[in-house]
Amino acid sequence: MHTQIRGTRRWVPSLTQRNVGPIGLDLGRSAARLIQFRKGSDQRLHLAATASVEIQGHDNLYDTLGPKLKFALREGGFRGRRLVVAMPANDYRLISISYRRSAEQTHEQAIAEQMQDRLDGPMSDYVMDAIPVRSAARDAEQQALVAVCERQRALSLLACLDSAGLQADVIEVAPVALRRLVSKTHDGDQNLTLIINTGRDRSYLTLLHGRRLLLDQSIDFGETRLLQRLAESLDISIDQARGLIIRTGLHGLDPSSIEDHREGETGVFNTLLEILRPALNELVEHTDQAFMYAAAQTRGGGSASVLLFGALSRWPGCADVLSNMTRLTVTVPDADRLIDGEHGDLHMPDYAVAAGLALRGLWHDT
Repeated sequence: MHTQIRGTRRWVPSLTQRNVGPIGLDLGRSAARLIQFRKGSDQRLHLAATASVEIQGHDNLYDTLGPKLKFALREGGFRGRRLVVAMPANDYRLISISYRRSAEQTHEQAIAEQMQDRLDGPMSDYVMDAIPVRSAARDAEQQALVAVCERQRALSLLACLDSAGLQADVIEVAPVALRRLVSKTHDGDQNLTLIINTGRDRSYLTLLHGRRLLLDQSIDFGETRLLQRLAESLDISIDQARGLIIRTGLHGLDPSSIEDHREGETGVFNTLLEILRPALNELVEHTDQAFMYAAAQTRGGGSASVLLFGALSRWPGCADVLSNMTRLTVTVPDADRLIDGEHGDLHMPDYAVAAGLALRGLWHDT
């Protein structure tokens, strides 16, 4: 399911545009990323256009973003102006609820009844949609994640997009987009997949069982905390810490590659991980808790894996280190699994949410 502003029309591509999907727009913490795919005659995906627009704060985001998007669309060669957009993470809440519905009620009615006491002010002040987590018999307890956004904030987003010549048919939330992306790039209907989307200050865990969403939560963990710990331990600046970690990574380097690094850095290859391990253990604990929850919900069924997106996906060796610490397979998704042909230096984890949005409508499913 998705969050949709009532009164908008569902996009039906014209015959001349049927192989071109909508623009996916992800309003991240530091950048707005746009991506568009086209589908070849062999039904394989090809990259049509990408763009990235720097974001300076979210307080007045919708007052300043429109002209930047308009320029990016023109320079990036995007086709059409229909898009699917993700509501920024700080503009909505995901609320987990349990509910029962009577024989006369729809799921929507039962959820609305449950949500009335969860909101400040009348429900007409909000835009909401439910993401099913667990379905059972009619008279049994149901579970859902409810995405809640202040209506005025959603209308401000639509007005911003309109100023850039864009029309958003659907507003989604990041977990729905990531679920769609993972379902197109990873096999296994009963596999457990934990998506870790790491940010500067907070990270987001999305747990899937096949295509079913089991859990979505934000955690107080981010790249900045790791860099601060490293900077304090080595008595360097945060920018120097970031540069060091990108050059050396979190793993011991093969001796043949040491000559590629600056003299004096070889002595810290193994030290970096020891400094950062206590902080990384916090992420591992959240990962363990997520899979413990999954075991209770699925009765232990399915194999488990972890996909790493966001800031830490750029750290060389980070996925390998987390694999060792969690004893699970942790991988950084790459564009080759999704896109045929050339895609330049596209860093798939950065565009993960936008790509999931852009995939909507390219297949018969949503």
